[in-house]
Amino acid sequence: MDRRSHALPTGGDSVDTAGFMVRNMAAVWVMLGLGACFTGGFLSGQPCASDTDCGPSLTCVQGFCGGPPPDAMTTTTVGATTTVPTTTDEPGTSTGPEPTTTTTLTTAVDPTTGSTTDETTTTGPTCGYGRCDKIDLVVIVDNSPSMGQTNKMNALLAALVSFQQYIQPELAQACDVHLGVATTDNMYANNPAECQSAGALVQANFNGQKCMNAEGFPYATLADIKDPAPLLCLIQVGATGNGNEKPIESMFELFNTTLNGPEACNKGFIRNDSQMIIVLATDEDDDDGDAQGNNGSVQPPTIWKAGLTALKPEEDLLMIGLLGDDDQMNTMCPWDPLVPPDGVGAEASPKLQEFFASFSEDHRVVGSLCQSNGGGDYSVFMQEVQAKLRLMCGV
Repeated sequence: MDRRSHALPTGGDSVDTAGFMVRNMAAVWVMLGLGACFTGGFLSGQPCASDTDCGPSLTCVQGFCGGPPPDAMTTTTVGATTTVPTTTDEPGTSTGPEPTTTTTLTTAVDPTTGSTTDETTTTGPTCGYGRCDKIDLVVIVDNSPSMGQTNKMNALLAALVSFQQYIQPELAQACDVHLGVATTDNMYANNPAECQSAGALVQANFNGQKCMNAEGFPYATLADIKDPAPLLCLIQVGATGNGNEKPIESMFELFNTTLNGPEACNKGFIRNDSQMIIVLATDEDDDDGDAQGNNGSVQPPTIWKAGLTALKPEEDLLMIGLLGDDDQMNTMCPWDPLVPPDGVGAEASPKLQEFFASFSEDHRVVGSLCQSNGGGDYSVFMQEVQAKLRLMCGV
């Protein structure tokens, strides 16, 4: 018996992926935009020389309409006080920007001669998320035919909504963020031909529409992080990929110097000096000789943990899994691998579960791809991710 939620549409497990995503994009925009509002007083905090520069309702206080803004620095010297706002470099380039700096202008007055001298000092950095100045985040998404089922699409969208609510504000505090998506398919068909390989970052959605990231990389950066559109485009990989899922192979290939080079497909996505968040979202295990005849990733499970931590120390890793439920008797989408074309439900995935369990409790979060209400609320899950991200970064 299929115990999936009654909230799911009737009429079969498969859906028109394109139509489904278009309909649900609108819901994502509404949910993410509810908190937006506009306020008046646009002259407040603007530099001024006198009250006349501030309109009828504000006065000029310490060189700013209505007083200095919260991010201003005030320095008092002999005979004069000058306040200037902090200056912020725009982060988000592939090589990583210089951290935000605070610039203070000091005007000193000689009490004997009356002459003035201006001195500028710069201190920093002021950006950074604890010890995490740079963060690389990759989402490896299953794009096999079995992922076309409604509840799994809903799960990814619900997780994205909670990600924007709980994780995006944390990432926005770092100096430099790379956020990309790869698939479990070794040949994602909507990438350019030269980038149809394991670990190559997604450059276009399932319709072939190129995903437009602000800085032109095949991944989002801080310039994109407040807007869900780039990530929403990237995770729309569809469900027409190879049924032989290889998430671990994709994960390892992200570190391939040929693929990760500055002029290669991934354009320097992973940095040696960054902390890294790896997300696996798949409804099947990565295994050899399963009921469908799949062989899985070329890397054997015995080296998954050791191989990854040789490339990135565990202290710099946060592992996140959205997988099938261990308890197949109580899951909302029990796995049947023999239903064409690629099975239905979600497999218990013992090999992937064991892989995640090999990391310390502080460096892993594992949740269900089969939430009981057909997609569900991932706020509790993302709050746990948030807490462990803070632990990793020492915030």
